[in-house]
Amino acid sequence: MRGQILFRSMLTVSIVLFAAATANSQAGGKNDVPELLSPEEFEMMDNGCSTQADFVEWRFEWSKVSGAKAYHLYVKGEGAKYPVINAQGLNKTSYTRKNIAFIAPHNATGWKWKVRALVDGKWRDWSDEREFSVEPIDTDCSAS
Repeated sequence: MRGQILFRSMLTVSIVLFAAATANSQAGGKNDVPELLSPEEFEMMDNGCSTQADFVEWRFEWSKVSGAKAYHLYVKGEGAKYPVINAQGLNKTSYTRKNIAFIAPHNATGWKWKVRALVDGKWRDWSDEREFSVEPIDTDCSAS
């Protein structure tokens, strides 16, 4: 008798866990969230030149989400009111921003980025945020 009760309890727990996992997967669980690949946490990204002789080139990459029709990349500097990148409808798992500009030293740290996927006509949860900073101005400028 005691063995039957234990078996029934374990069976009930297994069924409940399976049902919860299935519901999570069908409702847009972790499989619908892109994994951030690059830049890595706290990576130092490119900056431009004070003479504007060079581009600021930032490349972002994330994993593919099965069934995704589009991606939304969001990049914002610390304390900024608006994002520097707010690109919706991306059809690739990477994005490159290339600008003739530079980031001022007081804005060099605290940059954050995240991505979400459009699956079955609905935007899914955002990925975890990842932080990066930018190198000092004129780091890789050619001498003219």
